[in-house]
Amino acid sequence: MHHHIEKSKSNAGRFNHDNLIFICQLCHSNIHFGDHNIVATYSLKRGSKWLEKMRKLKLEKKSYYGKKELEKIIEHYKAEPL
Repeated sequence: MHHHIEKSKSNAGRFNHDNLIFICQLCHSNIHFGDHNIVATYSLKRGSKWLEKMRKLKLEKKSYYGKKELEKIIEHYKAEPL
């Protein structure tokens, strides 16, 4: 998974599922080494409404997550026992 908006640039986007992109490891590495064609490809597929949502998310300020918020996030992503 790749964060469209880097975690260091948007605390509000850190745990936002719309900010997560499922891509293969090779594509993920290529993005981090500057291949903007991959970003353009998934951005076009997600559409203008998603891009606008990401623009607003990047501007949103969130200084910290409270205990209840973090517990809810952990519960949402917790893996099922094998």
